[in-house]
Amino acid sequence: MSQVVIEQMDSRSYSSSAGKTSGSRTFVVYDDATPITQPASILYGSNGMPAIGDTFPGETDLFAQDFTVTHIADSGYTWRVVWNYTPTGGGSQQPTQNPSEPGYIQQAMEYSAQFVDRFRDNPGLTFPTNGNPDESDILGRKIDAGGKPLSVLAMRHRLVIEETVRSTDIYRRSVQIRNAVGKRNLKPFFGASVGTLVYEGGSARRTGLSVFSVEHRFLYDEYYHMAQHAALNSQREVDCDTTAFKYAKTVRWIQPYPNFFDFNLISENF
Repeated sequence: MSQVVIEQMDSRSYSSSAGKTSGSRTFVVYDDATPITQPASILYGSNGMPAIGDTFPGETDLFAQDFTVTHIADSGYTWRVVWNYTPTGGGSQQPTQNPSEPGYIQQAMEYSAQFVDRFRDNPGLTFPTNGNPDESDILGRKIDAGGKPLSVLAMRHRLVIEETVRSTDIYRRSVQIRNAVGKRNLKPFFGASVGTLVYEGGSARRTGLSVFSVEHRFLYDEYYHMAQHAALNSQREVDCDTTAFKYAKTVRWIQPYPNFFDFNLISENF
């Protein structure tokens, strides 16, 4: 049998004071087939047990930040898990640590415009599910010239997050960074909808005897990082209509970043 997770609903709390919100939830967990003999065996993010970065029920900007595990006396192998929720995961909480202290987090936003090739403007099929398109024509106003796309400006938004971590945590960070590079956000992240952020990568440098400064870069695109592709004819040329100006007949979205990743798993500070 899998682990059984029961939330003690009477322990659920939510508070707001001086513009700051917080919450907590308490769970009891056990496994009657394979006894849980140590806290490290508890599974998070499944069977009703939250994971770091999950939202508080009914809220959109209150996130699971940390937890405490204790053994329930005289219960065999039953454990109590208390989760604390703060706005840190949504980027609304102000830093409370110094930049040199583990747990410090800083955000920066960069806005720019980049030239991209487009066959259609204001496409009718704008938002396939989380940026996972099918073969449908995207419609919209035709702006290509005889099958040659027009280079237009597209807005880009880069989110840069810098955090201070202990040197003992840098290996785990490196593994998660490698796992996340080139993938889109599986869950809403710092106000960005599912699939609109691509993790570009990170960098780390030692800033003290026992701490590193780690920088993470995420790129936002309102079109879910999809690109427009025109159908080709048997001569491997863009298949155009018979109008005087000859526009591409069929244009569809393609998704160069099909894989997702839960960015909250990159760091417990998110």
